[in-house]
Amino acid sequence: MVVNMRLMICLLLSCLLFCANSFAEKQVAVIKAIQAIPMQFTVASGLTVEPVLVDGATGYSFSYRWFLNGEELLQDEGARLPGERFSRGDEVAVEVTPINVDGVAMQPLLGFPLTAGNASPVISSTPPTTFTENTFNYQVEASDLDGDQLSYSLESDLAAMTIDTESGLVRWSFDEMPIGVFNVLIVVDDGFGGRAEQAFELNLAHVSKGAME
Repeated sequence: MVVNMRLMICLLLSCLLFCANSFAEKQVAVIKAIQAIPMQFTVASGLTVEPVLVDGATGYSFSYRWFLNGEELLQDEGARLPGERFSRGDEVAVEVTPINVDGVAMQPLLGFPLTAGNASPVISSTPPTTFTENTFNYQVEASDLDGDQLSYSLESDLAAMTIDTESGLVRWSFDEMPIGVFNVLIVVDDGFGGRAEQAFELNLAHVSKGAME
């Protein structure tokens, strides 16, 4: 009876010691920082995070909890949050939990909230290769992932060349065939500090004469 009691006490102490060690291990900070890639992220880039471990910490896997404006995003559990999951101005945070080789979750680290920045517009069109008898037209095509209203402006050596600030249609009319090389700069602005530029040289001697597209 005494032997059985001693055995039970030893088993109980061993169990308590194991639980204490496991609890202590869980409280050890494995992650010292969370790196955001890129730091200035937008809906165009999305956001990827990479845990920075303390010296000597190896062999861990990680689980992720994403938060958007303080609310958890249950659908996103990986290291990357796609741009379509947030909008400009949203606050994004992530909690990273390291998991050791035994499958035990360690102490998590919640990163500071980061604010999504503005995505610049993108020009997708190219200058045309034809012109009419006395007119050169170019419909600039641009897009903005934030859905901003875009405005268009023009810098050119040609005073007669104009651009519609809302539609982006470039128009240049002339009575006689212009001779020379002319510099043209198209600027697209989204009103939130984002802009796209397209610079090209225009020499009508190298542009086919025909119907404009």
